[in-house]
Amino acid sequence: MNFSTFNKDPRFPDNFVSWVFHDKAAGIAVKTNEDGIENLIFFPPRVNRNKLCRNSIAAKGFYTRKGWFTQTRPYDFACVLTNLPAHVEDVNLSASEIDATSATEISVVTVATDPENDVLTYNYKVSAGRIVGNGAKVMWDLTMVRPGTYTITAGVDDGMGIVGKTITKTVTVK
Repeated sequence: MNFSTFNKDPRFPDNFVSWVFHDKAAGIAVKTNEDGIENLIFFPPRVNRNKLCRNSIAAKGFYTRKGWFTQTRPYDFACVLTNLPAHVEDVNLSASEIDATSATEISVVTVATDPENDVLTYNYKVSAGRIVGNGAKVMWDLTMVRPGTYTITAGVDDGMGIVGKTITKTVTVK
């Protein structure tokens, strides 16, 4: 592992055999000792520091320091990201029923909210056809689909996966 871009701090005062190499922007630290790598530590990257242990001033202060330590004590905290998930509020389809011989595309508009205003990635799963485009406004192409009832499920990812409410709608092809 190349630590050349990582910051380097001694693990303990006056001990220059054991080190902590860290990159707070990436959320990675490596503890070493005289035998090599002792621990790999993964923590929320700097861009997510506002979600880190919401009530912990000490943990938030970790990102403002250049080093790994506060005074002489290392930051060995186990802290998790808190996330308020994004939810799909509604999915609006331009039609709920189409004729297989005429209209073959349906407009899909997804309304979603995220309490933390995270950037959202829209995800669609369809039981037939394909999604054309990306984002909140897409087209559901049902060209060459046989008559039947098909579903579309919309979900949003706020950077922590699709963990909020999804919505499924149906379309009948006649």
